[in-house]
Parts: sequence; structure tokens; C-alpha cells
Amino acid sequence: MPRAVRSATTSKKPLRGDKNATVNSSASYTMQPLSEKDRETAERFLREDQEDKLEEKEFESKQKNVRNRFIKKTGAILDQVEQGFVYKKIQKNDLSVLEKYQRPTKKVDIYTQKRFQFNSKKRNRQENVRNAIFDDQDRAQAEIGLVQTEIIRDAVPLIATGIELDDSDVVTTTNQLTQEALLDSVDMNTRRKVFDIQLSQHSPYIMQFTQSGRYMLIAGRRGYLSSVRWRDFEMKSEVHTINESIRAIQWMMEDSMYAVAQSSLTYVYDENGVEIHRCIDFQKMNHLSYLPFHFLLVGANASAQVIYKDISLGENVATLQMDPITFMTQNPKNALMVLGHTNGTVSMVTPRDSSHKPVVSMFCHKAPVKQLAVDPTGNYLVTCGSDATVKVWDIRTYKCIESINTHQVQASAFSQKGMLALAHKNKVVVYQSCGALNKPYLTHYTPANIGSLSFCPFEDILGVGHTKGVSSVLIPGSGEPKFDSRMPNPYCDDKFIKDWNVRSLLDKLPFDSICLDDGAIGTSGTRETDYQYSSKVEVSDELKQELQQVGVVDKKNKKRVSSRDELRESLRAKDAEVKDKVGGDWWDQSEDALDRFSSLKKRKLAYDKNAKEQVRDAIERGQAEDEAKEFEDNVEVTGASLKELLGDDDGEVVRITKKKGYVEEYESEDDTQSESSESEASEDNEDVQSEDEQDIVDPFA
Repeated sequence: MPRAVRSATTSKKPLRGDKNATVNSSASYTMQPLSEKDRETAERFLREDQEDKLEEKEFESKQKNVRNRFIKKTGAILDQVEQGFVYKKIQKNDLSVLEKYQRPTKKVDIYTQKRFQFNSKKRNRQENVRNAIFDDQDRAQAEIGLVQTEIIRDAVPLIATGIELDDSDVVTTTNQLTQEALLDSVDMNTRRKVFDIQLSQHSPYIMQFTQSGRYMLIAGRRGYLSSVRWRDFEMKSEVHTINESIRAIQWMMEDSMYAVAQSSLTYVYDENGVEIHRCIDFQKMNHLSYLPFHFLLVGANASAQVIYKDISLGENVATLQMDPITFMTQNPKNALMVLGHTNGTVSMVTPRDSSHKPVVSMFCHKAPVKQLAVDPTGNYLVTCGSDATVKVWDIRTYKCIESINTHQVQASAFSQKGMLALAHKNKVVVYQSCGALNKPYLTHYTPANIGSLSFCPFEDILGVGHTKGVSSVLIPGSGEPKFDSRMPNPYCDDKFIKDWNVRSLLDKLPFDSICLDDGAIGTSGTRETDYQYSSKVEVSDELKQELQQVGVVDKKNKKRVSSRDELRESLRAKDAEVKDKVGGDWWDQSEDALDRFSSLKKRKLAYDKNAKEQVRDAIERGQAEDEAKEFEDNVEVTGASLKELLGDDDGEVVRITKKKGYVEEYESEDDTQSESSESEASEDNEDVQSEDEQDIVDPFA
């Protein structure tokens, strides 16, 4: 139906439905019906308006739900706070106030009591909530601060290193990335560092990088050995051990030599693969390790012996007998050797203990320990047992901070940035930190079972030795980007390595400096302190002597001087006191004529020595006199006094036998008067009458 006719006098706009319509300000026009397109447009506008209104309603409902949840959560928190100690204390005070000010003739009813408590609770509600919230915030901030300062650690804090994903990508994880995807996003130099060497004749293979990361040592268990400069794949040496298997390998002296534990003995080869030494006492070694700052080669054999050999002197400094050993590694912080045993314990040993007992013994697993790894800081230890569990221990507190159940681990290694790599069969799993074992960082699969893992220093490369050869895996963020120019690094040359080996030999640390506490060098591993007792305590002289024998000394309060003049005067007074005690003619009694030119300290020592000898002689004389007096009191002689018998002028020594206080016989030891003395003794025996006989021992004989 056509719309109603309408007159227009001022509008100059054309009609919406007719594009060709003209407008005449002085004439009237008729409105045309709407087209289908206009209707669709209008319906679309209405539909969009309705959708906007629905979205607004949904948004308001979400806000209401969030607000309601917040109110419920806040109410629950307030209820917990009200039921806490603070509210109970306030409630108790309110009841006491009511009881105190109530009228004696009228008791407070329950309604009034509840009303009073409600008003008090409402009055103190805001204060209680504020205190509770601030207490939680302060506690959280304090815990964060403690974790950052490493005073207390429940778990190892994660340090963001390596690959970082976009914040918007909440689905993808780094564990899903493959080596092909990583190699597509790196430069050509990094791609060249990833290799895969296929070997099968002497499998399985193990590998190890040097301290600088310049060279790589490859060993086949069936008797193959080679050192390679792996960045340009230049072979430095190649050795075939005839009819002898290889048990362990270890770099020594930084690119200059390496030790190989073969089936019978341990041999040392130089950089050109020439045998330079044969360790006869290192027999059937299963594990090898090297302490670069002490020049100690450490080996553990099948007889559960740990042998320390000083390679600069060529002699053994210590041999420890332990429980059966399954694995051995070193702590880079304090140079302690960490041993895993078949009974599930982990021991830490040093070569300086005379008792040959471990300084630390930890029970870690209920099954034999298969793998051990210590992080570069020396604070955390990772143990892998045959019970398919991996545990992380804080060495400072000897507590387990994390434990996971997984497969039996065949190899483990730590990188310079603290990344942990674990291998099971042909799978390698890398974690960003030993405190994040529930979140793998990268995963890689090799073509065969894995035998060894080794991170390359100063590179994001992980070396893997397996039954089909040797491979390298790209692990972003595992290597240390900064290095010390005075230490072996990837950019040093052969001349620098030789000079560094000489300097390190001159700065070699003695083996007895290895201890558990690296801040207490030269002690038994703990900070030793002098035990003292206060001078105010009354202690007898006998007890003081006993305390001095066990090392407890008297605590003397030293007077502090305020100036150098007072100090000088006090020292002069001490010297004068010593001189007065010693005297000026003390050297006349000395055998050495040069003692008169000796120092005051030597005079005092000589004087104290003479005084001690005099005191000792006086004590001995007193003891002799007491024994003689006691002997004289207990012995009676008929016909002659004891002095005449024992103290004759001829110097004879008389042996006397006692018979209940009477002399039975006496005999002189002089050969010239033996017959006369025998006759006199026989005559005296006739006069003595007693029933019980007892020998008398002469104390002066």
C-alpha cells in the first residue's frame, strides 16, 4: 500500500528509497514504498541492536556473578578471621565488660549479650580484616625476599633462560618444539654445530668435552678412542686398544692429556694419542674424575676403593675403602667426590680424612643409585635410583626439595646455566632447572639407546653418546655467554693453553685443603672455635688443669688501650716483668755461650724450662721422702735400726722380706761380703716368730 501524501517545503534531501527522485522546495511530493534492500538493512540494524543489548546483559550478569563470588569469598575470609584468635580475644573481652558493668539485681539476657557482641564485631570488623590482609601480604613478601636471598628455599627458583613464547600463545609449549623447528630459526654458524656421527663398529660410545669446549673425546666401549676438534671436525688423535674394553675416560691438563680406564689398567695419553704413562695401581677402574685446581686424578674401582693420585708428583695421596660404588661425580664448589652406592646411600669423601670415612652419608633411595649430578653452584644434588625415582637434594640442609617418579635414568648432566638433562633409552629430556622437574623444557629422541650426556661449555650444545654413534642437540640458553679471559675459553689458542697449564701448576692447591665447608680451609670441615669458660666462674686449680688438657682455656678479658703511648707502656711493663723474673746472669748456667745474645723470648723459654725441671725434681724428692717415711713406719727391725740397715756408709743395698711387721731376712748384694750377710740373716731368722709370710719390695731398689 502506498504511504500517505506529505508536503515538504524545506527539505532538500532526496528520498531514501528512490535515488533518481528530485526535490522541489516549492512543490509537494509523494513518499515511495521501501525496497527489499532497505528492509534488510533495517532488520540488520535491529538485529545488531538486540545483540548489543544481549551482550550488555551478559556482561552485567558476569559482573554480578564476579561481584557475588567476591562477596562470598570475602565473607568466608571474614568468617575465618572472626573465628580466629583476634576475634575470640575481643569476644572474651566483651563478655568480661558485660559481666563487670551489669546490675546486680538484673541479669543480662541473651538478646542483649548477642546484640552487644554484634555491635562490637561490626565496630572491629574493618580493623580485623585490614590486619589479616596486611599480615598475608607481609608474609608473602617476606617469603619472596627469603627465597631471593637464598636464606630458605622450599624449591629452586626458576630463572627465565632459553626460549620464550608469546604471552598470547597459551597452547604451545617449548616441549613440543623439535630440532628441525629450532634449526630453521637459527643462523648458519649454529646449524654447523649440530652434527650426527654414525658409528657402529665399537659401540656403545661415550663422549666428553674439555673445560674450554674446544675438543671432544669419543670412546667406544669395545676399544676405540679419538680426540676431535669438533667445531671444524679435525681429528687430533685416534687410538685402537687391542683386546681391551674402555670403562671410563677423563680429560686432564686442558687439551694436553687424557686418562682412559681400560679393562686391566688405566693409561694416560697425550694430545697426539701417544701413551705417556701407565697407572699400575689404577686397576679395573669403573669411574674416573679429575680435580683441575688440585691436579688430582680420582678413580673408583670394582673393589670399592677410591684412589687419589697427584699427577704432578705421580704418587697416590689417599686410598679410601668404601661400600660398593655404582657412580661417582664431583662437586665443583668444594671439590668433594660424591659417590653412589648399591645400598641406596650417597657419600661425600675427601682425601684428607685419616679415618677414611665419608664426611657426609645420605640415605636417598631404597634401591641402588644409578646416576648423580651436582649443579654448577654446588648447592643442589640430583640422584637417580633404580626404583625409577629422581630426587633433588639441597646439600646445605641435606633435605629433599623435589621428587618425581619416572623411568630409570641412564645418563644425567648439568649445564653451565643450571639446566638438567636426563636420558632414558633413546629419549633425552631437558629441564630449565632442577626445581622444575614437572615441566620439561625440551625433548629429543635419538636413533639408539643413550650411554652418556655432556654439555659443551660456553655453547648451547648437548653432546649425546649412544649405541650408533655420537650426536649433538641444540639446547637454547644452556651455555654461559660470558667467560673469564684468564681461564680456558673457546677463543684461546694452544699457546695460551700451555701457559695456563704452567700457571695452574704453580698455583696448585694442596689436597688437604679439600673440606666440606669451603670457608674453613685447613680444618676438619667445620669452623673450629676455642672453647672458653668465663673467668667469673669459680674453678678449682685441679679442674683448670683438666680443662687445659682437653683444650679448654681460661677466658681472659683483655684491656683495650686508647692510644699508642698506653700500648707502648703496657708492652714495656710486660718486658720488664719478664726480665725481672729471668734475671741478668741466667746464661751462666747455660751450656751454650751464645745464649747471652738471645732474645727475650728465648730467655723466658729457657727460664721456664729450668723452673719446670726444678719443680719436677722437688716433687720427685718429696715423693721419695714420703715413700721412705711410709716404709719406715710399716717395718720394724730387731737388733738394729732401719737407718743402719738401709743407709750404711758403704753404699750397700739390702733386700728385706717382711713377716707381719718384722724383718725375716736381709741380704747384701756386695760380692765381697755375701757369706757374712747370709750368716747374719740366718741368725736373725731364728729369733723371728710368725705364722703368715709376705714379701716386701724395697722402693729404693
